[in-house]
Amino acid sequence: MRRLLVLLLPLLAAASMHAADFSGTDLFIPVAGRVPGQNGTFWQTDLNITNVEDSSAHVMVLFFDGTPGGRSFNVTINAHGTLVIKDFARERFQLDNAMGPVEVHSIAPISQFPSEPVRLLASAWIYNAQGEHAQFGQVVQGVPTVSLPMSSDVAGLIGSAERRANAGIANPFFVTASFTATLYDADGVARKTIDVDVEPRNVHQFSVFPEFGVEPFDGATVHFASHNGVPVYTYGSIIQNENGDPSFVIGTGTDTLATVVTPQCADPAPLWLAGQLALPGWWFTLRDGADEEAFKARYGLVDLQPFADPGFMATATPSTIATIRCDSDVVSIEQFSEGTLVSGARHAHR
Repeated sequence: MRRLLVLLLPLLAAASMHAADFSGTDLFIPVAGRVPGQNGTFWQTDLNITNVEDSSAHVMVLFFDGTPGGRSFNVTINAHGTLVIKDFARERFQLDNAMGPVEVHSIAPISQFPSEPVRLLASAWIYNAQGEHAQFGQVVQGVPTVSLPMSSDVAGLIGSAERRANAGIANPFFVTASFTATLYDADGVARKTIDVDVEPRNVHQFSVFPEFGVEPFDGATVHFASHNGVPVYTYGSIIQNENGDPSFVIGTGTDTLATVVTPQCADPAPLWLAGQLALPGWWFTLRDGADEEAFKARYGLVDLQPFADPGFMATATPSTIATIRCDSDVVSIEQFSEGTLVSGARHAHR
């Protein structure tokens, strides 16, 4: 894991950008911290958080460096103000060597109920702080978790004597993200498909051509497709072998937690969405007498709360949800949200 993070630090750039607006109330930065790297480099991170609204922001920052539950601190940022924390892992947590994802949450204080959390922007400047090449690095853009896609493409990857390519997936959620990754050549031919699992609040990065077991070529695309409906942050990078200088490739996708696929039936079960607070889980309520275990097996669903009753919770892709809504055993489907089920607007009625 430490080797993965050492490799990851100089190779990250912006998020899986399928939308231009990076502001939100719950943001995810896939990796940050401080760690020694190759060729005498040492990578550290400056954290930047901006309040883009007209009222002050109460902010909680979580750093998942392998400590159970992560580490956290709270700050208040003035309207349109920016918090800059130089070398934040050392400054805030007195850590000399630690890496992991960062979550940035805007919190509405109870004393100000029913006010809404304000929108934020967040980024990490990850840079080499020593060595013969002096200081260089890249900005890692924080992205709203609700905007992350379940399938995406990282395109334009290059493999040659001068350059190599990496690709990666970062999972900001509380359940494992299960994916297939398919490598396509410039003619659109699928060269190989592999399975990838990313643990909760973790990152998986790999060298593209060795991972797929093929000779390097130019014009490669990696397509990531979710098995279980957990959105992720995808990226790629093309690295100069001579000096390690990276160029970044952004993963693009559109099927987010807000995606709804229209059911192919006249009387679909109600679907309740959680809006900006959505998490990758769905609460399924079945009719009396329905065989719950047979229902789960029919759609390959894994119960995330096996002792809950009535109903059960599982992750699923938008297309699977659309199919399930046409099943006569289903009474309703409700999206999971920040530790509680939020009904929100009903998008269909039985």
